[in-house]
Amino acid sequence: MHGDDEEPAYIPQIGDPHKFIKAVDLIYSGINTPKGLGIEFGSNAKKDKDLARRGDYLGRPIMEIGLAERSHLEKQTSSIYVLTDRGERIAQSNDQETRERLLAEALLGFYPVQKIIEETTRGDKELTKELIQEIITLVTFGDCGGTTNPRRASSLRALVNWVSRWAGIPIRREGNDGVQLYIPYIYAN
Repeated sequence: MHGDDEEPAYIPQIGDPHKFIKAVDLIYSGINTPKGLGIEFGSNAKKDKDLARRGDYLGRPIMEIGLAERSHLEKQTSSIYVLTDRGERIAQSNDQETRERLLAEALLGFYPVQKIIEETTRGDKELTKELIQEIITLVTFGDCGGTTNPRRASSLRALVNWVSRWAGIPIRREGNDGVQLYIPYIYAN
């Protein structure tokens, strides 16, 4: 679910933001199928569908945060990823800080990240896996089940930690009394 939308959100299973940037670079360079991304990210799967599933672990989240869209080719059953304007700006930039800022902006527009940051800044909740799993259940209309939900909660926590650190957003961390400021903001006026 995306805020007021009725469509459930796809929760990433990968928490390393730099892998999202690498996926954007690969799509920009023409490796734009789920199978191609799966191969580039080191899948050892033997079947095409399993390679494609691995690629979708990166392709779907970058679509969800607005860096790419899926396009179906004529007369083919498979699809390709096509970068949005923001995705292209990330791929075309030579400045790592700009690339990370654009990714952080995209993540800040992702409803589950917004909800977690809201709960850990305005609310009295700490950034715990339990809170994240609760939000995942809320935004996906149910439970992923099995080992998937804890894995997605870990990934989402890593992304929230990264984006809040990058953007300087003080959040309430697990086990801390109050909101934790990042070092550059402790000494700020």
